[in-house]
Amino acid sequence: MSGFWVPATETQRRQVFRDVFPDLPPEAPVRRRRLRRTRAHDIEVWEATREPERRLVLKVRACRPIGGREDPMAIEHRVLTEIAPRISDRNPATRCPRVLAYRPGSRMLALEVVKGPTLDAVLFGLAPTRERRQVGRLLELCGEWLAHFHAVTRTGEQRNPFA
Repeated sequence: MSGFWVPATETQRRQVFRDVFPDLPPEAPVRRRRLRRTRAHDIEVWEATREPERRLVLKVRACRPIGGREDPMAIEHRVLTEIAPRISDRNPATRCPRVLAYRPGSRMLALEVVKGPTLDAVLFGLAPTRERRQVGRLLELCGEWLAHFHAVTRTGEQRNPFA
């Protein structure tokens, strides 16, 4: 991880979209919409403007990991591909977005778009009223997901979490 590091370019980002949807005509118009930008990530929605259901969420690492730590994007990829399916097997309603593509060299992770409002929109009243009525069920699913996560990742080791 030494030397100068440059985040993924627009061309690299566009290529991930094209790789995920290889049947999309090369001339099909594609647009991106930034959802969030933090010091660590750019999070964007990429979609074909005239093709139904050709959307993905692209997370792009905006900076290199600190020190010798493992890249958080690699950890997220591993959780979403190895652990999340085991959680969904226990209850399909407790699910995570599927990984559509991963480019560790350019630190990009493409995820499926999950339809519906985000949990924070539901919790803070930004979602439609019919969705806000589901807040109890959504929180139950979050708790169930977390319980399954701990069950799936539990090891036989005994540790002091405060040490």
